[in-house]
Formats: sequence, structure tokens, C-alpha cells
Amino acid sequence: MDRIPVTNDLSTILPTRYSPLAITDDQGNILGHYVPKLTLDDVALEGGWPSVEELEAIAKHPGKRYTTQEVIAHLRSLG
Repeated sequence: MDRIPVTNDLSTILPTRYSPLAITDDQGNILGHYVPKLTLDDVALEGGWPSVEELEAIAKHPGKRYTTQEVIAHLRSLG
């Protein structure tokens, strides 16, 4: 992938979290898209990631499952 260095002014404007954006010229023509770099800290679950033991417990007792048709029927019943 090619790299284009940006000015300090631009680097302070670019979002640093979850906000992809279109980069345009002065006439509003889209030149490309900017997608911020994400780290595991950016996408960490509230309360942290589940432990191996928690994942194994969930796998053993997954709870109620719904078919696609059941989900669609429920969504349609909501209005």
C-alpha cells in the first residue's frame, strides 16, 4: 500500500476512533476514504473479554436459539 504523509494540521483533524470519512477536493469530489486504525483497546468489550472458562461454559449451555425465520417473524410482529 502506498503512503501519503499528511500535515500536522490534517493529522489533528482526522478522527482517531470509529469515524470513517470521505476525503474530498475543494469541489466536493471524493478522492478516497479514510478509515481510522483500530486497536484491541478500541474494540474491547465493556467489562473485558470473556475468559476461556466463561467461553467453555457458554459453549456447554448456549441457551435458546432461534432460526432465521423466527427472528424475521418476531421483527415483523414489532410493527
